Formats: sequence, C-alpha cells, structure tokens
Amino acid sequence: MIQKITSMKLYEQVVQQIKSMVLNGTYKKGDLLPSEKELIEMTGVSRITIREGLKILAEMGIIETKKGKGSIVLINGKELIFQSEGEEGYLNFRKNFELSTNTRLLLEPEIARQASLKATEEDIEKMEMYLLHENKKLNVDQIQGINLEMFHQSILSVLKNPLLSDFFNTLTKLEADTNYTILIPPSRQTSVYNELNNQHYKILQAIKKHNEEFAYFYMKEHLIYLKDTYTKYFNDFYK
Repeated sequence: MIQKITSMKLYEQVVQQIKSMVLNGTYKKGDLLPSEKELIEMTGVSRITIREGLKILAEMGIIETKKGKGSIVLINGKELIFQSEGEEGYLNFRKNFELSTNTRLLLEPEIARQASLKATEEDIEKMEMYLLHENKKLNVDQIQGINLEMFHQSILSVLKNPLLSDFFNTLTKLEADTNYTILIPPSRQTSVYNELNNQHYKILQAIKKHNEEFAYFYMKEHLIYLKDTYTKYFNDFYK
C-alpha cells in the first residue's frame, strides 16, 4: 500500500514507493497507476511532487504517461532488477563502470588542461560538432543516437596520442554495456543529458580560450557529476 510521505526529498520517495510496488508485483506491465488525484490523497504530497516523481519514472522507462489516460507501467518487476546474465553480470558491470569512471577522473582533467594549451582552430571546430549551443534543450526522441563520448574523444585527439586513445576506448566500453538493464540510463534522460551538454559547453569555452585551469576544473566537475548521477541511479534502481 502507498504510504504517507513524511520527510525530505518527497518526489524521490514517490519514485521509490511506486518502484517498490512494481517490484513486488502490485503493478504489472500494462497496468494503470492511480490518477494524480488519487496519488495525492494516498501520499499526502502536492501535485507538483507527484508530477516530478512520475516524470522521473517516465524518463527511466518504467512508466509512460499519456494525456487523458494516465500513467501506464511498461515493465514487470523482475525486468526492473536484472536482465540477461542476472545478478552476477550486473554486479560486474557496476564494478567495471565505477573503476572506469574513477580512472577517467584521474586522467581526463589533465587531458583537458593539455588540450587547452595545444588546441588549434580546427580542433575547436571538431569539438563544436558534438555540442548543442549552451542551454538549448532536446527532448527524449532527439537524444537517442547521440554519442556524448565523441566530445571527449575530440578533446583527446588534440594530444595525438594513439596509446592514450586506445586506453580511453577501453574505459568507455566498460561504461557502455547495457545488457544488464532495460531502464533508460541517465545520459539518455532529458534532464541529465541537457545538463551534461551545458557542462561540455563550459569545458569547450575554457579550451577555446586556452584557459588551462578552468579546462581542468570544468572537466573534473563534469566527471564528478557523472559519477554521482550514475551512483544514485544504481542505488535507487538496483538495491
């Protein structure tokens, strides 16, 4: 049964409660969730909080909200946990993802610093190919198929170091394995993607101005955000 909400981060608690009810089979694939009005009465929170929670669930691919019909559950509980090779495969994926991200945190800020010192106009133009203008927003359909890592590759290419490029490719492959989840990962969610794009834009501007300190700082800030976002994703949906 959905319970009253009593503490901080109310929309996250709405997400967790609905996720739990999908997990335990209360709501199955194809079921309609209670209406917004019913959810407000069940939880004791505002309409804004309910809508924010439903928005997150929709971005994750757990539900789909249709105007005039309501929110439809898109997956069964067992699909929400593990796919393909099961728990062991997922845990290996998460471990590899975390190792890769930690390694990138050690390397990429310095790569951005070096790129800011060496980048030519041609290099800058190549980086700009993989970015939107600052604060331009995309919807979920437009995001599909966009490869955020190509921006990072374009920075790395400034250094003209094939060994480093091969190593970077190995790291990003560890992060790209989607066999263990049917959920939409954070980098494909509209709110996160648009924030990542703005962070990339700041990195680009620092490199374009040959400001090595800001290039280093913005790259580190970006990777910490990415790590924290995915850690929360793993913790919230794969407990």
